Amino acid sequence: MALPSSRIRGLNRLFLLVLGAISVVSGLVPMLHAAEPKWVEVRSPHVSVLTDAGEKRGREIALRLEQMQAVYAGFLLRQRLVQPMPMTVIAFRGDKDFERVAPVKDGAPTDAAAFLIREQDRNFLVLDLVYPESWRAVAHDLAHAFLEGNYPPTTSWFDEGLAEYFSSIRLENKKIGMGGDPELTPFLKTDITQQTVEKREPPKPLTDFLLAPIWISMTDLLTTQHIGPEGTHHTQFHAQSWMLVHYLLAQKKMPETGVFFDLLQNQKMPVELAVQRAYGMSPKQLEQAVKDYLKGQKALAIARDEAQQAAELTAPQPYEYESPIDAEAVAYTVKAVPEQEARVAIAEMSSRIPEHRADAQAELQMVLQQFPETASAHRALGEIAMLAKKWDVALEEFAQATELNDHDGWSHYYASATKFRAAQTTGQPIKGLANALVDLRIATDWYPEFAEVYNLLGLGRIEGGGLNSAAEAMQVAIRLNPRNEWYPLNLAKIYIEAKKFDAARTLLEHLKTSGNPQVAGAAKQQFRDLAITEKYGVSPDRTKAKAEVEAEEAAKEAKEAAENKRPEEVRPDKRPILFAKGMIVAVDCSQDPVAIVTLAAGNRTLKLRAADKSQVIVIGEDKFSCRWRDVRASANYKAGGKAGEGDLVTLEVQ
Repeated sequence: MALPSSRIRGLNRLFLLVLGAISVVSGLVPMLHAAEPKWVEVRSPHVSVLTDAGEKRGREIALRLEQMQAVYAGFLLRQRLVQPMPMTVIAFRGDKDFERVAPVKDGAPTDAAAFLIREQDRNFLVLDLVYPESWRAVAHDLAHAFLEGNYPPTTSWFDEGLAEYFSSIRLENKKIGMGGDPELTPFLKTDITQQTVEKREPPKPLTDFLLAPIWISMTDLLTTQHIGPEGTHHTQFHAQSWMLVHYLLAQKKMPETGVFFDLLQNQKMPVELAVQRAYGMSPKQLEQAVKDYLKGQKALAIARDEAQQAAELTAPQPYEYESPIDAEAVAYTVKAVPEQEARVAIAEMSSRIPEHRADAQAELQMVLQQFPETASAHRALGEIAMLAKKWDVALEEFAQATELNDHDGWSHYYASATKFRAAQTTGQPIKGLANALVDLRIATDWYPEFAEVYNLLGLGRIEGGGLNSAAEAMQVAIRLNPRNEWYPLNLAKIYIEAKKFDAARTLLEHLKTSGNPQVAGAAKQQFRDLAITEKYGVSPDRTKAKAEVEAEEAAKEAKEAAENKRPEEVRPDKRPILFAKGMIVAVDCSQDPVAIVTLAAGNRTLKLRAADKSQVIVIGEDKFSCRWRDVRASANYKAGGKAGEGDLVTLEVQ
């Protein structure tokens, strides 16, 4: 049956009204989306959090990290923690986004709810906010990071014990719980679709190890040094270290612990005597005190709850106390972050993970296609090029970044760091040293606690001849990060250049016994070189570096001459043969078959070039050696060679 025309007109009007309403509502969607930006940056006094989970979650993460830092500062008897390198915090609201950038283990993303990337010049903390306490997954690693800049190097029991103790932390706005078995503490639960899901099965309690009839002796525990990546924390060593720190904190013996490390590591006192002097008891008595403390904790547990299982009663009960941070008083600043800047920050972080570096580079290039004037994308591409040792590419990217945004401290820092790394890798002088030093000064204004900036300033000022200011900068680096033993090693180099041999010798004597074998080896070599420098007034390292550059330039000139000039008739060499006697300081064979022999002869240093070391007439040895150092020798040579003082003719080694 046909509808009346009036009815049709009414339906048409209704349809238009509904369509108009739909248009209005659909038009509101992008407006509402724009009103709530996807990415925000939440800043508190000591933390900055980039998140797509909204301002409320960002504030919560910032507060928890502020609380953790305040608690740790209390452990170390400090008002606040020094942060000798910046930390970037990225918090994802979704599992998939987190897993896309997470480190890969056995072909799959890590099953942890957070991860921490620690580098010499910066840290990245990445959280999966599907799990409401995801920061607890990296509490142990954060404990190690917090020691940087806040406590001198120690033997491993202190670091591991404190990290285990700290990893049991539970935070609320007004209360903090800590001290329970870190492996018994419930691990990262969340309610998903009305079901409690655990990220992983918790391991057995650390306390099980403390039930062992025989413990690692206190002397061995206090002197064991672990170097390299951490493995499992579920060991007898970790359990005893944790309980020792538990005891020291409860008995308020952290000041005595500082005295112990000074006696053991600085004054080189035997461990038994250092324990007696610091704690007023022998190592065996200290071990018994820790065991008695553990028994006391068990008695307290029984008194609190007689219904607990026997296995649980052996574990110390966590302490609960007021938060050192007033959650209501923390000042935050919040700002919206453009999508491209968030993408760059994520790519910059994931480029530190080798499996994700190619994807990160592709993402940054895509950002620049869509947003060509994104300075941070150029900077992040420069960082990737720097990691690949493509120095010129890196410097070009950093130049573009600073041209677009001259206020970005990271761009200035990395532009300078690239020049230093290139010089260290190639053995050549730092290119553009003056500009590099200017960039570093800008970086100190941007981040005054940045220890690595002061280290580079010190190294750069050596090249520039400002030895006093070089020493001052390196001393600041050491003060900001006393755990980085390469800094005092660099300070020793400065002292040697400044001919402050006693000061250098004191540092090197200490570093020769470092628990880090690379540092110890470098200190021993530098100590041997010190004797030569002190005696002959020339540093083997700097002489060798200069000889390498000169040899490279000579080889380049020879190649150009061969390519661009016609062959000339060989003329007799009528130069007179000269004689010199002294000590071989260094031999450089990096431009085989060319060799450069550095000979300290009286008050002068000669650099004698052999065009082909196999053709040199050697007296006193079977053949020429590139390993001669601190060897007495006499040389016949002809003055005026391209590489320096002369061309080597014969060499007599004594």
